[in-house]
Amino acid sequence: MVNKEHLREYWKKYYPQHREQYKQHSKEYYQKHREQCQEYNRKYRQSHIKEKRERQQKVKLNFIQLLGGKCQICGYNKCLGALEFHHLNPNEKEGLRESRNKGFAEKIKNGTIRLLCANCHRELHNGDHYYNE
Repeated sequence: MVNKEHLREYWKKYYPQHREQYKQHSKEYYQKHREQCQEYNRKYRQSHIKEKRERQQKVKLNFIQLLGGKCQICGYNKCLGALEFHHLNPNEKEGLRESRNKGFAEKIKNGTIRLLCANCHRELHNGDHYYNE
């Protein structure tokens, strides 16, 4: 069995010294096996996208359950895809990485994130609707 750490260190030393040879070999291999490489890449992308979507849906479902499972303004709960997270302080948004770390769960527990349906969320941001805390 190959030690992954040892292999990683080897490549850190080997690759910079032999970069051009490695690139040339990769290019030749790809030209020789173009159809196989394209098929592999296509299948990999499809499975990777599907797995990523499934992981994201599980994470979102967990957070939705933490927030009660329905819009906190109108009570909508029919379609999970229509439920969105609203930050009470927009300056605290961290983007997609936020849901992967514990920061998002902490914000839910602290009460700085609300679960809203898409309609209420748009109305809130448009100024047509106000959230009573």
